[in-house]
Amino acid sequence: MKSNVIVPIFNTREAAAKVKELQTRPKADVPGLACMYGCPGLGKSYWSESYASQNNHIWIRMKEAETAKGFMSRLLKRLVYRDEGQNRNISGSTDEIYKECEEILQRNPDWVVFIDEVDRALGGRKTKVLEMIRDLADCTYASYILIGMEHLRRLIQKYSAHYFDRCYFFYEFRPATSEEMKAIIEAKIDYSASDKVVQATMEKSGGTLRKSIKLMVDMEEARNVRRNSQK
Repeated sequence: MKSNVIVPIFNTREAAAKVKELQTRPKADVPGLACMYGCPGLGKSYWSESYASQNNHIWIRMKEAETAKGFMSRLLKRLVYRDEGQNRNISGSTDEIYKECEEILQRNPDWVVFIDEVDRALGGRKTKVLEMIRDLADCTYASYILIGMEHLRRLIQKYSAHYFDRCYFFYEFRPATSEEMKAIIEAKIDYSASDKVVQATMEKSGGTLRKSIKLMVDMEEARNVRRNSQK
């Protein structure tokens, strides 16, 4: 199965267009903060990580059990590598680490930072991470995209109307259509998918990418078994 392949379906095209829109906003007047959300398994993490890798941006996922300092240290490590092309040990206080993140991002206004699993920061002490992200968006011209589950938009609004109003856009990922599923199957495993195969995949996956990928792996393995048995 091919990895890191971005199939041009509605979600991937619209999400990429939204990123470009955020990058070309009037930076001096509008904070570079936005949100992408949707039900589990729709490909948000897969697309954002692949897109960031292919376009030389930053992608980071929040961890369940992590302090604000831990998150900012991991973010700084990625920023340093992107800025200097080298790995460096990160040390210092949370404020010192934040300050260095800010300095690097101030120098790189065209960078996009994708922050996945943001739902994990909407509760308890980890909300400090959200405040730091908002400060980065206020103090630099770089772009920051928060990514999370289907309730993320509502949670952000409940958390802070001020924070909610700062988001340049909210984009919701949707389930794949039959035509899109056919394109995904054929791009991922080089398989000419019949209508019957597409329909079965849609029924079993509900149009979600995560379940569909598992089904494609099974299809590819079955095809390889048949090929080997015919030799």
